[in-house]
Amino acid sequence: MVTKSFKKRFGTKAVEKGFISVEQLLRAIKTQVLEDLGTYTHRPIGAILFEQGSIKDYQINSLVNTEDKNGLVQAGRILRQENGLPGLKTPRNYGLA
Repeated sequence: MVTKSFKKRFGTKAVEKGFISVEQLLRAIKTQVLEDLGTYTHRPIGAILFEQGSIKDYQINSLVNTEDKNGLVQAGRILRQENGLPGLKTPRNYGLA
């Protein structure tokens, strides 16, 4: 079944913005699937990309702010909580939303 309309996922948007390459996204997806199968824990793709050094926190924040307006993902909030980082208060803070 082919869907004509869908909401783009975090990784797709990151590639489209030029923040990461397709290869970096595929590596992160592979990591995510292997973790899901091996440990039965699920991490957002943004958390994996951040840990791998493929994406910066301000880039995640940019994507999450855009997605939050559409109500899509909470990757920035999860990353902030996991890393003990404050929320974004000013544009220069570059915290994770």
